Amino acid sequence: RLQRKLSHQCVPRNTDLSQFAQQNELDASVTTLMIRNIPNLYTRSMLMEELDSLGFKLEYDFIYLPIDKVTQWNVGYAFVNFANNEAARRCVEAMTNYTFCRFEHGSGKVA
Repeated sequence: RLQRKLSHQCVPRNTDLSQFAQQNELDASVTTLMIRNIPNLYTRSMLMEELDSLGFKLEYDFIYLPIDKVTQWNVGYAFVNFANNEAARRCVEAMTNYTFCRFEHGSGKVA
């Protein structure tokens, strides 16, 4: 049996999740979101500050921002767990086509 090495490089980069979010209502049980296109220089604290500035302070209880072992930068996505489905739904709305505030002179990545 062929073993496949799993890594962030296996995640497709050409999937338009914004269309998916607009076409599908979130299931009432969904509280964890994957946020993509995070600038690589962002730290976990910076991402938390960004979420807090969007009105989500105290509405999430877990953030996983994977870090590349070689560069020590994040790999461009994070998983965030919200306290409830309503907060997760509002985050989808807030982050759709959202441009991250820091390092805007760089990539200008849109979530």
